[in-house]
Amino acid sequence: MKKRFPGKRQQEKRKRAVKEIARLFRTEKSFLIIGHVRPDGDTVGSALAIGSWLGAEGRRVKVVNADNTPQYLMFLKGAKRIKRIHGFSELKNGYDVCIVLECPDVLRIGFPFEKERFKKTIIIDHHPYGKKGIKDGVEFIDPGASSCAELVWDIMEAAGHKVTRDEAVCLYTGILTDTGKFQYENTTGHTLHAAAAMVDRGVDPVTLYQKLYVNKTLSGLRLLGGTLSSLKVDGKVAYLMVTDAVLKKHNASDEDTEEIIHYAGLLKGIGLFVMFRELRNPRGTVKVSLRSCGKINANHLAGLFGGGGHVRAAGFQIKGAIKRVIPKVLSVLKRYAV
Repeated sequence: MKKRFPGKRQQEKRKRAVKEIARLFRTEKSFLIIGHVRPDGDTVGSALAIGSWLGAEGRRVKVVNADNTPQYLMFLKGAKRIKRIHGFSELKNGYDVCIVLECPDVLRIGFPFEKERFKKTIIIDHHPYGKKGIKDGVEFIDPGASSCAELVWDIMEAAGHKVTRDEAVCLYTGILTDTGKFQYENTTGHTLHAAAAMVDRGVDPVTLYQKLYVNKTLSGLRLLGGTLSSLKVDGKVAYLMVTDAVLKKHNASDEDTEEIIHYAGLLKGIGLFVMFRELRNPRGTVKVSLRSCGKINANHLAGLFGGGGHVRAAGFQIKGAIKRVIPKVLSVLKRYAV
């Protein structure tokens, strides 16, 4: 089992960060919580759990994002109150503290970050720190964690907060989605212990699994069939593509593309699997999602194109027509997938 905490220095750093975050949660009165663009289960679940905790303590809290909350996460308590904004100027009120989740590079929030608006900034993340990180903030960054939700759980436990059932559901959602249903290498003993404790708080794993994964639409399943017909193998790289035309043909949405990439990874002997997806916004851009196994570092490969993520799951965006982007990207990826 992969070690969760590699050394005393890291543990001491974690303790200092948690102590300072807990202090700010006690002393400050208002908090803005924001995550990355195209929010996922981890970002949304973590934000809602923190928001619930602070709200119960009498703090004024607002959860915002640059994009809409995915429909499949709307069952989480508080999800309907997440506000979509295109910049901090849209906020009617000021906030003492801004909590930024899962944004190793500040550009991931979707618009310019204005730290001068806040007395303090808290960064909670399980990605390696990016080149354009938020400076002068309280950092709780641990790339060894499975998810941001796991880190939020650790903060709550260390602060002595009694996690409610609804908060546990939010955090379990974050862990479940970011570990690929506990199948990825980022799943540690600590991850499983945290998830077990959440079940003790009232999480029903079966019901939650059904809400998150047994929810496909007919158009989504037809999109899956159309996309799998594009599946190709080049050496140890398997790849498929989702074009705007295929999305329109099946009347599918961007949310319907979730999980499709994993089907390419079911092929025996594949070290790297890739999904190329034409974006509707911005036009003329392709999102490239990478998943790897063995010795291939997906985060390193994404970094070659200005992206990033984790060792096993990463991605980036690249300008150009999808049929021109694919051979260009593959020519690079194949050199590493050996």
